[in-house]
Amino acid sequence: RKTYRRHHSSHHRAMSTKHDLDKYAYDLEIEGPKPFLSFLMKTLSGFEGLRLIKNKYLHKEASSSSKTSKLITIAFNLTLAAFLTIFGKWYLYFILWVYPLLSVTIFLNNVRSIGEHLPKGDRYLDETKQDLIQLVRTTTPNFFEKWFMYQANFNYHLEHHLFPSIPAHNLPKLHAILKEIGIYNRHP
Repeated sequence: RKTYRRHHSSHHRAMSTKHDLDKYAYDLEIEGPKPFLSFLMKTLSGFEGLRLIKNKYLHKEASSSSKTSKLITIAFNLTLAAFLTIFGKWYLYFILWVYPLLSVTIFLNNVRSIGEHLPKGDRYLDETKQDLIQLVRTTTPNFFEKWFMYQANFNYHLEHHLFPSIPAHNLPKLHAILKEIGIYNRHP
């Protein structure tokens, strides 16, 4: 949790700059078939998931989780693996739990993050290509997209960046207020 908070706080404090520790999720080249195929292969192979674990959670500057949090995570994984092993299906632990965490979850998080942050066209501030143009969007998903990718109201991303301390369940109310006072008409 501490590592997540540290990264996400840097994202709010220094969004789209080289100091944004969560920039990896949306500063991706996916325009055109070759870059998109490369992105797809890196994420669905699990390569990006392993790289994320190494750089975000095993990095020397990563904040350590509490002992309780670590114990709960270890206990859950051992229980799940033991349960599947008892029934002779040990391989399902990797197919249905480990692989999706390292691949599909990363892919969906990146797609969502790109939709919430990435501007169209020239996205860099200057020729150094270190800092991106700052942009945050609120998206309006259909029922399936909302269920599949936006269950925690992530789609209200502009609202979240404007007021990060508002709980996720209140973001739709904030969205309605911003819409009512004309924010989206003035800044589409």
